[in-house]
Amino acid sequence: MADWCLHSAAAAKPLSYNGIQALATLIAGGKVPSRRWYKGFLHRHPELKARKLTGLDPKRAKNFNKTIVTDYFQKRRWLNEKYSGIPPEQDWNMDEKGCQFGGGRTNNQTRFLFSADAKERYRIKSDNLELATVIECVSAVGDSLPPSVILNLKDGPIPDLRAISPESYGM
Repeated sequence: MADWCLHSAAAAKPLSYNGIQALATLIAGGKVPSRRWYKGFLHRHPELKARKLTGLDPKRAKNFNKTIVTDYFQKRRWLNEKYSGIPPEQDWNMDEKGCQFGGGRTNNQTRFLFSADAKERYRIKSDNLELATVIECVSAVGDSLPPSVILNLKDGPIPDLRAISPESYGM
């Protein structure tokens, strides 16, 4: 059962207290373990820890896997070999920060089982949200582009942002 907990966490589908209790009940043939059983299980398996999690967008979960990441680095290596390296002024990094509109976010204190030494603790979440994403780009030599905003609104008009000047956001 500990191996299944580790496998589930690695697949971004970790088990909560209720999930592990249900699995134990299933394995025990319908006999429900005591409420203290969970703490004993964690004590017997120090490789597991109950932790809060970070949501992982389903699209990101689908595209962040060994095959995709390996393919990226193989293509990057190929480009470096073909063009004798990418000049630093043409090597850019993009970062994003998403902001959620409206409700839907709760301060859920549910803890899930992960490997004790796992730094990332993800769980696939719903992608049915209205979001704004702020993007910034910086080159390897320190050049930067002004931040950009991408709106993902399901309903309603898109706000007119043309009146916003670079000075209003510190540029």
